[in-house]
Amino acid sequence: MRLNLIFILLFWLQQIVAQPFILLEQTPSFTSVEYGSVEFADIDGDNDLDFLMTGGSSSGRITKLYKNDGSGNFTESMENSFIGLSGASIAFADIDGDNYKDLYISGSTDADDNFAKLYKNDGSGNFTEVDYSFENLVTRNAATFVDIDNDTDQDLIIAGYSNTTDSSFTKLYMNDGLGNFTENTGVPFEGVTFGSIALADVDGDTDQDVVLSGVFGPIDFGGSLDLLNGSSKLYINDGSGNFTEKLATPFVGVSYAVNKFVDVDNDGDQDLLITGMKNGGFPYIGTSELYINDGLGNFTSTYAFGPVAFASIDFADIDGDGDQDAFVGGVDNFFSPNCVTEIFINDGTGAFEPSGLSPIDCIYFGAAAFADVDGDTNPDLFLSGGLLDNSFVLTNLYKNERVSTSVEFLLNDASFHSLNIYPNPANTDKVFIDYNTNGSRSITISVFDLNGRMLFQQYGQSQIGQNSQVIDIRSLTQGVYVVHLNDGVNVSSHKITIH
Repeated sequence: MRLNLIFILLFWLQQIVAQPFILLEQTPSFTSVEYGSVEFADIDGDNDLDFLMTGGSSSGRITKLYKNDGSGNFTESMENSFIGLSGASIAFADIDGDNYKDLYISGSTDADDNFAKLYKNDGSGNFTEVDYSFENLVTRNAATFVDIDNDTDQDLIIAGYSNTTDSSFTKLYMNDGLGNFTENTGVPFEGVTFGSIALADVDGDTDQDVVLSGVFGPIDFGGSLDLLNGSSKLYINDGSGNFTEKLATPFVGVSYAVNKFVDVDNDGDQDLLITGMKNGGFPYIGTSELYINDGLGNFTSTYAFGPVAFASIDFADIDGDGDQDAFVGGVDNFFSPNCVTEIFINDGTGAFEPSGLSPIDCIYFGAAAFADVDGDTNPDLFLSGGLLDNSFVLTNLYKNERVSTSVEFLLNDASFHSLNIYPNPANTDKVFIDYNTNGSRSITISVFDLNGRMLFQQYGQSQIGQNSQVIDIRSLTQGVYVVHLNDGVNVSSHKITIH
């Protein structure tokens, strides 16, 4: 009988389609910034992810490089001295075939000068400026490395506003494989400012196509609301870096654009999210439009995350169920903005639901990036940005401590001592949690359903010795749930049954 019960339990656990997860705020000494950018890369060849960040801080604009020790602990690299920038674009790539991540960066300095430079990496994360004159850009420019002509080296696309020609531009620079770049003047890309560059093989022919969104053509920087009249254009690559604009796409026109390609429905092709300030006049509402690709480069709008502009977005499988979830942050409109910050969970078909996951700080004009910083295969989340009331700016790292659903982990007390949850089964309004700990720490208690969806979360403070916490379960219907405790050192998960 006992053996049969074990087999039944094993079968039940295999039905859990997603592992519970939780994002815990870390407290590293990163400089808090707004109008920032961040990019992760292994710059020193030690198989972990370091990062470069920029933005405006209380002491001026910064550009800082942080090296990872492999466990998600970061130390600022003092060997490199980069000029402080905000509204920057950062792109890492091996431009010269030595397997080291080189760097392109552009943005605006404290003196409001425009800056665009290329740096080569010596393999240890030390960067030396390359003597090459790229077009200087204004803030809210865009840049990305990509092999545009299938010759296995990394070319460079940059877009922004030229202070030499006083107009928008989008330029493609071809790499000779040794890190020497030559402008390709034959591309039909229209100049775009306050925009975004997104690249993917949209039509299944194994080359990289391009979507540009933002304000095209001349701009009146004297306060004109033309800054809010954007467009989106799709350019199809023939495989050799020759492009043709695809007309009559369904893409929304946006300014202050942030776009991402991602396969949201697990059908093997690249779908497209476009966010930004939507055209259409007062009151200038943000938008986030998700376009589903049929595999041939034909797109259909099926879902939006709601009104979002000045956005920070990224995708990752944060709950371990094999599909791409989303972080979306920004504001909903231009004149009377409300802050929008949410993690959305994908059901595997490209349908998203708000997770209600907290604590996630509300940001706009910021930066967001998922990256596994501690080598546990779970994507962690980096955020920087400012609050609407300008009360403060922030830079935070959130560790993803997705709860394992193995039999051993669910059924033991893990690292908490003398842990007891009662009554269990419960038919009351409250459940009590008693445990013993060896430190005074903040504790997070999270309740998940069996699909790994976090239902609610609460916080408390533990003292050395015996502790008791109370959770209100009136919002839970009958069924089985997982209660997860974490105080930053000790972690435990236990089932509770609600009658």
